[in-house]
Amino acid sequence: MQAAARAKRPPRRFTVILPVVRPPAMIDYAIRSVLAQDEQDFELCVCCDGAPPETAARAREFGATDPRIFVFDFPKGQRNGELHRAAILHGAQTQFVAHIGDDDIWFPEHLTQLGRLLERHDFVSFCQFNERPNGSYYVQQFGDLRLHETQTKMLETYWNFFGPSEAGYRLDAYFALPDGWTPAGPEIASDLYMWRKFIIHPRMRLCSSPRVTGLKFATADWKPVPLEQRAVANGRKYEALKDATVRKTLARKGTRMFLRGCVDQPLLTVLRLDPIVYLPLIRARIKKIRRKLRI
Repeated sequence: MQAAARAKRPPRRFTVILPVVRPPAMIDYAIRSVLAQDEQDFELCVCCDGAPPETAARAREFGATDPRIFVFDFPKGQRNGELHRAAILHGAQTQFVAHIGDDDIWFPEHLTQLGRLLERHDFVSFCQFNERPNGSYYVQQFGDLRLHETQTKMLETYWNFFGPSEAGYRLDAYFALPDGWTPAGPEIASDLYMWRKFIIHPRMRLCSSPRVTGLKFATADWKPVPLEQRAVANGRKYEALKDATVRKTLARKGTRMFLRGCVDQPLLTVLRLDPIVYLPLIRARIKKIRRKLRI
């Protein structure tokens, strides 16, 4: 299977990797959210890392009707199957790379927005917008890859503010690294281990956006919920997100939550990064000062 993954596939703009280790309870919604992208010039590589046979079978059903879908049924790899992802990228002839979790859902504009950023940068991230089992939402702590403080925190502590479903990178930038996806040690998450390789490279152009382009169902939040119930929740949300108004409302909500998390950041620092995006911080900072004055 490694040889098959490394074989060159037709040129596309994006390679999307969907790694999966569990039964196919939720994979339909992740795959459908990729197929529903406004940007249609992609290949979708389903990376089965020792997943049950029915998972690969379900993915192949999609592939039978769409030649852009490739299913790689790997045996369980070391750690999280990082070497499988590396093999898949060796077979890619694309400009950009994106990842999506089998339990996550992208909005239709995700790849379009990602492509715009990757035209000018090598490694980028969007805001990670999470839904809890009780229906509430939250965003990760504030971070921006352009900030030295963010880079230092990611390099020196066990801290990350976005996962693979919110990340993207240029394929040529990936191959400029000394090494790509490799198994991380037990003391660090696989994605953070990979992100650090981009951060420490001296010539990488890094960027983050507070834009919300998808919905994350974090394992840490959903682990206590039975898989069947998770599938039902994902299905309902996927159907709801077909409504553009629902997507826009959630995107605005997520961005506002992200910007509220920026209130304590040095104002001049974030405005210098992106004055248009972070301009609402001035309004938030004024409100905060007024509240303090009332006290």
